[in-house]
Amino acid sequence: MSTVDLPDHRQLGSRVAGSTELLDIRLFASECNLYEFPPEGETLRTVVTVTPTVQTDETRTFVANLTFSIEVKTNTELSDQVMEVAAFKCSYGALYATEGEGEFEHDELEAFTASVGALAMYPYARQFVHAQSTAMGLAPLVMPIHRLSTPWQTHRAD
Repeated sequence: MSTVDLPDHRQLGSRVAGSTELLDIRLFASECNLYEFPPEGETLRTVVTVTPTVQTDETRTFVANLTFSIEVKTNTELSDQVMEVAAFKCSYGALYATEGEGEFEHDELEAFTASVGALAMYPYARQFVHAQSTAMGLAPLVMPIHRLSTPWQTHRAD
């Protein structure tokens, strides 16, 4: 996998953004793992990795897929070692319809997915992590608000 620069994604995906309509967003897959409970009073931090992929066919629609991998670790305020507490993985797909004439390059669609698609799907991933962490008996985790300048670890699936 190669790391992708998000500002490059915004520029490359801008032509797609100007001629698409969001039709639907769905959860495609999920996985939750609780490794151990953190010490009482320990604060937690999250590490978010996002992997965009695109599915196209011969129609004027495409599916933007984002897989969010979230690692939950202790901040080591109460101990000297970082503890892996939990991990969440969820994949969402957004169905988009394109308008107008012309075709889009796969790189443009992938760039659109990593930037504009992330804005559409991030709240779903955020809610998923909050709900599942509560169900696991952890304090409800609230992922930070997504901003396009967020220094995520964003990867391309090669």
